[in-house]
Amino acid sequence: MCVDVHLQCGCCFGFSLTRGFLSKLANWSADVQDALSRELQGRLGTWKQYLQATNAGRLKDPGQHSWEVMAAFLDTLTDPKHCKAIRRLLRWQVAVNQDEMTSKACDGQSGAEQEQSPPQKRRKHDHSCTGAATQATALPAAPPAIHARSAIMRPQTAWELVHLTAAHEQYQHDYQTFPSWERGWKRIPRKAADATQQPTLLAVDCEMVQSSRRDRELVKVAIVDQSGDCIYEELIKPRKRILDYRTAITGIQRKHLQEVTTRREHAQQKLLRLMADHAPVILVGHALHNDLQALQIDADHIIDTSKIFRFRGLSRASPRLTDLNKIVLGRELRSDESSPHNCAVDAAAAMNLTLHAMSHGCQEPLQPPEVKVSAAERSMLLMHGIPEALLSDGIGKLQAAVPQHIRNLLHGCSSWNAVPDRPRHLHLVFKSPKAALAAFGNLPGTTDTDSLGRRQKPIALRGGHHVKLREMAAHKPGGHHR
Repeated sequence: MCVDVHLQCGCCFGFSLTRGFLSKLANWSADVQDALSRELQGRLGTWKQYLQATNAGRLKDPGQHSWEVMAAFLDTLTDPKHCKAIRRLLRWQVAVNQDEMTSKACDGQSGAEQEQSPPQKRRKHDHSCTGAATQATALPAAPPAIHARSAIMRPQTAWELVHLTAAHEQYQHDYQTFPSWERGWKRIPRKAADATQQPTLLAVDCEMVQSSRRDRELVKVAIVDQSGDCIYEELIKPRKRILDYRTAITGIQRKHLQEVTTRREHAQQKLLRLMADHAPVILVGHALHNDLQALQIDADHIIDTSKIFRFRGLSRASPRLTDLNKIVLGRELRSDESSPHNCAVDAAAAMNLTLHAMSHGCQEPLQPPEVKVSAAERSMLLMHGIPEALLSDGIGKLQAAVPQHIRNLLHGCSSWNAVPDRPRHLHLVFKSPKAALAAFGNLPGTTDTDSLGRRQKPIALRGGHHVKLREMAAHKPGGHHR
């Protein structure tokens, strides 16, 4: 690496920081910027205090400052633990740079081969190694139809399904933003894949609880092989205090973890060993980024069944695993919708969907399940994802946790009613569909959609909890509902 800047730090980093590294440091994700602003302290204090002391401006966001300002701030660091954090960042950056160089080398080799090949023979080079558009992802080249999401149904290779996953508009947000420079994370080196190699498919599914450290803390993991056999299934004991077991979803209670000694890092190492022993490995799952986040593994050879299957007219929505299992495979995933999840069953379902796509194709949009909604139902909003602790003694704790400004926006709500067989859900009832629609529109926050295209917004509660409020119907052009 060319050295443009060398920082003479009080604790001696033992390395040089390049302009490119500092530039990335100043433009990384909000998580990194928050860590820099909140954790790192130097001779002049925190990042905010440094800006005030040096008159470097009032903008707190590191991304709004030049790399020279960032370099000067880093030069003030004296605490060894902060220096270790920067070392981790640098090692991560070096690994990313090496992967990008490998990807570019493969891309150049592929281009040279195709230039030397006659037009009529270039098709055989379609599977040569090229770097994908996202960061340091080296995969066999995808046929043009993959990127165009052709409606032609045909068998597809596992590598084509990896490409189809990566072509989804949410892929970069979900899989390219892991904070894998942080302590405890493992980043899988991006190695060029060869389409002539038969990959090993491993399906992964996890259950998560809410802990005092994070909202999704690993508590159970299952790994299923291509034959559908569960080769690993373990309960995981979080190191931090569990705030919400989410028993209705996980099926796990406090008593289930009393004798458990397995930690997250043990499950992480198990999956990494399986990947090393059976390389090349493609990880399979449904919304797999959530599972990888819980395991703290940053990998890029992914087949995500929530991204390779789509519903017609709902390109941005992620189909539920239960709906895909019924529509594509003709099977009920759970006999009762309110039953707790089963990691091994869910991992096997994702594997079966992947094998079905390899045999029959998956690029034609599916017809979404029909949901008829009455006027009475459209007069409600659904609150879901409610922490069990807030419903332990009725809804009083929950209502107290809702900030006053949110309650003011929901003033037209006449009652909060329990939803049968769905213990972490409530119906907020309004006098009319118009009143419910107006209340939803007034709520702050970013609007997204659920698997059926129904709009919802996140609501931050007191105590660090979060819930979502969702409309009961999806809107279609022309003002119709379903």
